[in-house]
Amino acid sequence: MPLNKKISIVILIIGFLLVGNYAWKNYINVGILAFQGEIPFGVQINDESLACSSDTCEKNVAPGQYSVKIQKVDYEDIEQTVEVKRGEKLVIGAKFKKKISFSEGTPINEKYQKLLNFALPLEFAYDADLQKSYDAIFQLIKDINGTKKSVVFQKHNDLLQMATIVFGEKNVYFLASNFKKPIDVSRVLPDGAKVAISPAESIVVFFDNSGKNQAIKSFGIDPKGNGHSNPSVVTYFTKPIAADYLSFSADGKFVFATDSASIYKIDLAAKTKENVADFNEEIYGMKPSNDGKLLLVETADLKSFVVNTETRTKRLVDLKNLRIDFAYWTSKNSIVLAYPASGENAVLNYEDAIKSIESGDQDTANSKAFTRIAEYFPETSNSNVVRDITTMTKFPSRMDFVEMNDLRRVMLLVDKNIYNLDFTVR
Repeated sequence: MPLNKKISIVILIIGFLLVGNYAWKNYINVGILAFQGEIPFGVQINDESLACSSDTCEKNVAPGQYSVKIQKVDYEDIEQTVEVKRGEKLVIGAKFKKKISFSEGTPINEKYQKLLNFALPLEFAYDADLQKSYDAIFQLIKDINGTKKSVVFQKHNDLLQMATIVFGEKNVYFLASNFKKPIDVSRVLPDGAKVAISPAESIVVFFDNSGKNQAIKSFGIDPKGNGHSNPSVVTYFTKPIAADYLSFSADGKFVFATDSASIYKIDLAAKTKENVADFNEEIYGMKPSNDGKLLLVETADLKSFVVNTETRTKRLVDLKNLRIDFAYWTSKNSIVLAYPASGENAVLNYEDAIKSIESGDQDTANSKAFTRIAEYFPETSNSNVVRDITTMTKFPSRMDFVEMNDLRRVMLLVDKNIYNLDFTVR
């Protein structure tokens, strides 16, 4: 056989081998890694990078194990190890979670510093839309003549509205940020009555002691500020209660009232009441969960309890240094809280921990105190640390909490600065 023919055959064989090898590696002995997520995002497959500019991006890979890292700016990395088989398409869905962010103190506008004496949501101090709402509220309050003996505020669930009851020198008024003028409710609401405003709709609940039996009554307010309805009785207490703490559930369906060491649950729709908990010590604070099924309660001996209002059972919260003013329910019936903490080998009570934060002269890491943000789960009695804040030189004087879909924000007031901690539901 001529040499040139032999060379042609060898080249042809080599070509077939190369084509076959290429086909084997790229079309036959392959699997597909597919990624789905909110664009844009990037993927690292072992040491190789892949940029994804569409909702789904794919890459052919040889069968085997791969370390995958999915990344998106301002979101937490998603890491996992996967195994791809020949002929298989493995789809990985990326559910991105916002990274925890912490602002190093936003100074409060001087105009609003004086409002910190009121029990107002802290977000008013820097949110322009909310400031318009509060400006309107305080202008209406200013327009009321005479001394204002007491003021009751209630933030509505839509976050941008605020309702207020003002006990004036002679009259009682209801006002909201969208009203043109206050509504005089003196005819239906007794001066100095224990009162609560629904966060879900324009309803006022109050205790009336003028009759033979103590009555809890309610009346409605026209959303546009054109008047109010006549009060109707929800239920009676044959033995009057003090109602030192009176609070709505966030959904507006239930009202909770305390009497020294007891708590009563009032169902507005069913017009019923029931005693859901009794304690050995006087109640110092109470916060209902959004759906009213659970209560966080603090007693005079500084112990905290979670009460199940349906089963009437209570459980001691085993969290050191918890205070109810620094604890808020989430929509998932967990509790987000702030408290002074220290190194795992140190034991500090509440007052000493706060002093330790403010002194800034801790000797060792184990004795260093700081502000801890955590999430507590009553069903399991477990808690997760959200963040340990070591940069604040004081423990906050106030805390507030808001939740918007999966985003949560803890607001901490230190002197005249507000620190924001943003994180997502886990």
